Amino acid sequence: MIRVVHADSDYAVALPVLMSGTSSQFSKISANTRQALNKPKALVVDVLTYQGESKDLIEQIFSDAIGENASFTLTPVNKRYSTLAQSVSEQTGLSNQETQHQRELPEFFIRINVIPVIGYQQQVGKMTQQQVVHSEVFAEMIDRSGRVIYSAHATDEISETISQGMGFSLGTRKEVALKNALVKLGQQFQKGIQFTRSDLQVSSGGSDTITIQDTGERLTTGMKIHVYNREKVAQRQVLIPTWEATVVERQGNKVKAQLDFPVSGNDRLPVRSGDSILVDSHAAVGDSKLARVLCSNLHTEQVGEIPFYGFGPLIYHAFTSQSKRPFYATGSGFKGQTSLKTSIVKMTENAGFKKQLDLKLYVPKEECLQPAFKIQVQEDSIKCNTDQSICDATLVLAGGARRFNEKQERVGAVGLQQEVNLKGINTAHRHAMYNIQMFKALPKILNQIVQKADSGQ
Repeated sequence: MIRVVHADSDYAVALPVLMSGTSSQFSKISANTRQALNKPKALVVDVLTYQGESKDLIEQIFSDAIGENASFTLTPVNKRYSTLAQSVSEQTGLSNQETQHQRELPEFFIRINVIPVIGYQQQVGKMTQQQVVHSEVFAEMIDRSGRVIYSAHATDEISETISQGMGFSLGTRKEVALKNALVKLGQQFQKGIQFTRSDLQVSSGGSDTITIQDTGERLTTGMKIHVYNREKVAQRQVLIPTWEATVVERQGNKVKAQLDFPVSGNDRLPVRSGDSILVDSHAAVGDSKLARVLCSNLHTEQVGEIPFYGFGPLIYHAFTSQSKRPFYATGSGFKGQTSLKTSIVKMTENAGFKKQLDLKLYVPKEECLQPAFKIQVQEDSIKCNTDQSICDATLVLAGGARRFNEKQERVGAVGLQQEVNLKGINTAHRHAMYNIQMFKALPKILNQIVQKADSGQ
């Protein structure tokens, strides 16, 4: 038995786990293509829902939509792995540590956020009804430092007029809208994320830290990396992983990394100038000193008489997808969402990953944000029909983010206010109608807020 620690297009480097003699041939059954095995790996660590939707089903729909043509592959997690590994241990005589806890963490993590599906049904004729359902879903990809490298937002709306008793139920329509939105979300991930591999060089080595030349800004504080030594084996150049390391500092094009532990577990091979760092990246990382994060102890604040749960996810997506500055997922989450670190630990603790994960997620200190939102109906704008069942109204939206420094002192805010004119509001379903209109109006407003924040700081 061996453990593969590095695989290239036509060779692999492995460490012996249980071997006697010098066997020259090893085999492994895999359902993946060779191309897929060489892609960066991503693990879905959290699916946030509010209406009891099946998290496994949501992840499956999203994963199927990503497909095999993406520039990354999703890491499978067998929830019965511990039981299976225990059985292998008993049959082979290997210790649990040898069989169960050898998987490396993937390079990237994914979190999915499913907003409660909005739906209402209203009478539009003597024998006809109108059904409207609206679904909003979000997802983000995060690297091992906690930096959001990609964020996506997808929606789906179904509006149809049916004869009384002849159409699908409102609940069924909600399920269809959610599935459609998840498919769109997965397709965005497939098309929107394009990784490129960079081969960076170690400029100077040491016993505890190394310096790396990174003119393309591919490394950021907190990122986990592997150091590779170039060796000539069987008349060819191969890369052999020697150390795991963590980026601790960046100054211009030079990056300092701390050597964590040797890949082999025991052999502390020296790191030399010219050794390689292989990095799969989606875009330049930016300056971590300018990074933003949601304040860890300040959740989204909302005032006004209309309940709306989408503002936090919407402004978070706006900053993670539109801002020129890095954004980290290591701060406060949304209502009901566990922290990124806790999600990673829970997802990997019984799935064969190494027990000592040594997570070193980066939390920006210079600035954090608290989303704040106010929505009101302009009283003098309400105009209704004679029986007060159908009305026109104007919503006044005021939203943005408060800025806090390292001492949790408020140092500023950025935001905008806008009026949204609504017509034909059914008073029996006004909150559902208001929410749908806010989901449609807010993205453009929030993108303007992000641009304002970037230009003003």
